[in-house]
Amino acid sequence: MLGVMGLQVVILIREWWSSGLWRRSTPGMEMFRPYGRIVVLHVTVLAAAWWLSGTAAPMGAVLILCLMKAVVELALTAVISPAARSPQGA
Repeated sequence: MLGVMGLQVVILIREWWSSGLWRRSTPGMEMFRPYGRIVVLHVTVLAAAWWLSGTAAPMGAVLILCLMKAVVELALTAVISPAARSPQGA
């Protein structure tokens, strides 16, 4: 939990304050920006839970899936620049 919080603080400082994204954004843009990821996240979680309940997979499989998701997100955060993720692309 503390690791996730720390990561979010680093991302906030790096991508929001340091890159100046806060100057180019509007409240409306920020309100709707996460919904694409939220939908994908919920569909993935429900599909994984359905798959795990249908198999005899141990609960450790859930932990492995969560760790894999965290590693992928960390890698993407390190590789993709804040400018590439901004709405105007600059």
